[in-house]
Amino acid sequence: MRQLETLVLTDHLLESVAELAGLQRLTALFLNNNCIRDLSGMESLTGLTQLHLQQNPITSLEPLRELHQLRELNVSRTELTSLAGITLAHETALRRFYCLPNEQLSDRAIMQFERELGIRCRTT
Repeated sequence: MRQLETLVLTDHLLESVAELAGLQRLTALFLNNNCIRDLSGMESLTGLTQLHLQQNPITSLEPLRELHQLRELNVSRTELTSLAGITLAHETALRRFYCLPNEQLSDRAIMQFERELGIRCRTT
């Protein structure tokens, strides 16, 4: 399994991603529609270029801080209250950032994020 490049685990009621930490070759990960609240364990997946986490009760993107190769990230329909964890270092690669709709994200936070980082928040 350590050689996997793409992993799809949608609709599985997963609560944790900690077990994925050893999958260093992953470039695409699809975890949408699960029960994941915490992304701890994903910090080591620095080769990811696609990450789909929509429809999970995720509250923080901080574990994604070092995933600078991400080109596509979908965190729509989660429980995020901020976009902290996505930084200027993501700006070069991140071309498709789907974070809307997200009921807990304020319009002000979204506008500030887009202005400061130059990354557009898209709707799915």
